[in-house]
Amino acid sequence: HRNPREAIEVQLTDGRWILIAEKRTDDGNIVGTRSDITETKLREMEMLRISQQLHGRNVHFDMALSNMIQGLCMFDKDQKLIVVNRRYLEIYGFSADVVKPGISLRGLMEYSVSLGNYTQEQAEKALAERNDPERLSKRTTIKQRLRDGRVIAVMNEPMPDGGTIATYQDITEL
Repeated sequence: HRNPREAIEVQLTDGRWILIAEKRTDDGNIVGTRSDITETKLREMEMLRISQQLHGRNVHFDMALSNMIQGLCMFDKDQKLIVVNRRYLEIYGFSADVVKPGISLRGLMEYSVSLGNYTQEQAEKALAERNDPERLSKRTTIKQRLRDGRVIAVMNEPMPDGGTIATYQDITEL
């Protein structure tokens, strides 16, 4: 009580948590408060447990995405990239510094044209098809022929929130 500091949290032997705060008054006395913060601490511990669990799942999800033989990308309803895996970047020769979450589908197509994967006309046609509401509402599979002669099978799947998820596989040998 001689030198009040920051508030401290103490767990009692019965499991309850108490917040102890002491402040010196202008006349030299000390005012102390004790607050039961058990519910808050239990919520914090539960949130920490859930956070750790989600982190573990994200690590597994990232490992699965990184080791797929297909390329994968996911776009939100505004056609902004949400998720992309390494194989997708490899198939099209994309840089991870350019093709990353947040890039628009149009920006991605323009980048692909600049790398020589498509002509500008092919990119515009693909964008028009992609914006067709009927195509956005059902699963579609197409074969893309890149300018270097490779053939890529693309399967687009609509998501409930209006976005799409697509997988890409080089089927040139087939």
